[in-house]
Amino acid sequence: MVRMAVEKASLLQPLESYEQPMVQAALVVGGGPAGMAAATSLARQGFETHLVEREREVGGHLRHLDQIEPSGADAKSLLTAMLGNLETSGAKLHLGTEVAQIDGHVGNFHARLGTGETVEAGVVVLAMGATMVRPPEDYPLRSAYDLETVTNQRLEEMLSWGRVPGRTVTLVSCIGARSDERGCSRYCCSSMVGQALRLRRMGKKVRLLYRDLRAYARGAEELYRTAAEEGVAFFRYPDVPAEKAVRVVPGAVRFHDVLLDRDVELPTDLLVLVCGLVPEDPAVAKMLKVSRSSDGFLLERHPKLGPVEAGSAGIFLAGTAQGPKDLGESIQQGLATAAKAAALLSRDTIEKEPLCAVIDETTCNGCGRCVRVCSFGALEPYTVDEGGKKSKKVRVITAACMGCGTCAADCFRDSITTPFFTDEQIEAQVDAALSDDPASKVLVFACNWCSYAGADQAGIEKIQYPSNGRIIRTMCSGRVSDRFIKRAFEKGAGAVLVTGCHPGDCHYINANSWTGKRFEIWRKTFERRGIAPERFQLEWISAAEGKEFAAKMKEMATVLRDHAAAAPPPAEAVSAGK
Repeated sequence: MVRMAVEKASLLQPLESYEQPMVQAALVVGGGPAGMAAATSLARQGFETHLVEREREVGGHLRHLDQIEPSGADAKSLLTAMLGNLETSGAKLHLGTEVAQIDGHVGNFHARLGTGETVEAGVVVLAMGATMVRPPEDYPLRSAYDLETVTNQRLEEMLSWGRVPGRTVTLVSCIGARSDERGCSRYCCSSMVGQALRLRRMGKKVRLLYRDLRAYARGAEELYRTAAEEGVAFFRYPDVPAEKAVRVVPGAVRFHDVLLDRDVELPTDLLVLVCGLVPEDPAVAKMLKVSRSSDGFLLERHPKLGPVEAGSAGIFLAGTAQGPKDLGESIQQGLATAAKAAALLSRDTIEKEPLCAVIDETTCNGCGRCVRVCSFGALEPYTVDEGGKKSKKVRVITAACMGCGTCAADCFRDSITTPFFTDEQIEAQVDAALSDDPASKVLVFACNWCSYAGADQAGIEKIQYPSNGRIIRTMCSGRVSDRFIKRAFEKGAGAVLVTGCHPGDCHYINANSWTGKRFEIWRKTFERRGIAPERFQLEWISAAEGKEFAAKMKEMATVLRDHAAAAPPPAEAVSAGK
């Protein structure tokens, strides 16, 4: 591994950073608590700030709350205070409209609103929020009998009026959450327990059916204990979606209680469906090509190193647009985005990392293959006049390029270079890794953001796995070219493993989708050349999956042993045996 690092270092060249002007204005999309907090903070710091909200008033879901759980604070008072701070901050509000078109890059975004107004901004904060699951009319828990059924949002309105029908109320948690690709919605348990306690204090007989009670927020555990002490009855149903665990019968609900280990039927006047959060599908996120996680929420650059930043520089994420969270977390994230955005806006110019692709115009023929695979629209074709003859070329928009290298891997003329990850540097690492006993080595190509971090996580957790792996880091799995794979097998590699982010979680939007497409072609090609399929594999590994990385390396070690056992003995050994 030291040899690999030395060989690459010997080919390094000085890198020159790029400077570009910064428009010192911010565009905040979404007027919920997170967007209001971000816009207020930015405007108070003296930056021109535009807040775009599609509704006629700001506040988001906070407008529909009576109390904020688990603290029990008055929601209307908080909204009034936040609105007052926003109005006095100097932020310009664009209500009842949406972003119709937006393009550009960090330091220089151009947005056109539905009203026809145009906004120039150096940064964009996406805080469009999320929406609650709306059970369809044919949803199994929507009563076919005389049992009245409402959502927790509707119950909140009833509580604010002080009028809730019926004497017996049953709340069922996890409606539309923790199923399929959806995870925990985080806010629901604390909110549900708070509503149950308020109902109990109104004199109602309250039953709460839960799958897992996750009272993780500050004060939530105390709220749960208070509710239990004051008479709220808690029942746990099996670990399956609520519609499969709970049945509605005339005037009651029926389910299997896990703690009692028996079937239970509870007479009920009002059934409350506690609904989870699902992501919005805003056009602005698509226009900015912001990545989404597997459950559809906007994906941050890195959970630890860039929790409020999108994959593209200058774009920030706040509130439930990035994932389910409660009100306090949303406001905190809004303030965090303002702090990160202000660090950029405070400069007249910004310096960009020198990892942008470089195109050799003398060899580029303008075929456009690279333009097709660029997730950021950072490559554009143009025409040059060469001695009276027009030729097609492609150039790089350096401010938009994120340095993933996917374009370089797709250029069959080798006209594109990605600094610090050039073909020569990667091939030098391949040669060094396989310089001795190559048949016993597994060459691993790992993306910087996920699988390389996953390998690091395996080390942090001190997980033991075979030491015959040799890792070559690239910014993205999309940087891996067929020439690297070919060189590895020509040098006698026992196996080659390409790793990267899970589909849908790519930190370069969808660059790893090209990895998957290329891999299928490469695998067939190398199989025709006599490389067994198990010796050339593709694996998706996240930054948190240290155990999965270690397990894959153990599997690849087994592949090497099986391949060595099946391989014919060398000619020298056969002669010696005779």
